[in-house]
Amino acid sequence: MHMNRNLERRTTDKLSQKRTFDLALFSDSQILIIEAKAHQRFKGKELVNIRKDRKLVQCCTGVPEVHTAAIISSRYSPTKSTVANFSLTPFICWKQLAEVYREKAEIFLRADRIYND
Repeated sequence: MHMNRNLERRTTDKLSQKRTFDLALFSDSQILIIEAKAHQRFKGKELVNIRKDRKLVQCCTGVPEVHTAAIISSRYSPTKSTVANFSLTPFICWKQLAEVYREKAEIFLRADRIYND
């Protein structure tokens, strides 16, 4: 993807070059940013950044659609205000991934179990 120099100048100060995402999937017309939590919940500033990142990534890349999703513990019950910061819901649980990837289920089940340990 080619980034327009004007867009780059306008957004460089807003989107940190050190900003990372747990997983990002790219196509020509869409980007999916996935944030994953096992031990803890999503918190204040992190949620603000997730909401802002959608617009900033869209502006930086010129890709028409940028979505955000989450992988969480089945023991975590996010509030409505937390869920509102993501464009794709419901969230995926580690336990659900264990059901899909049965040969590696223990890894996903551990991630599901450690919430608030």
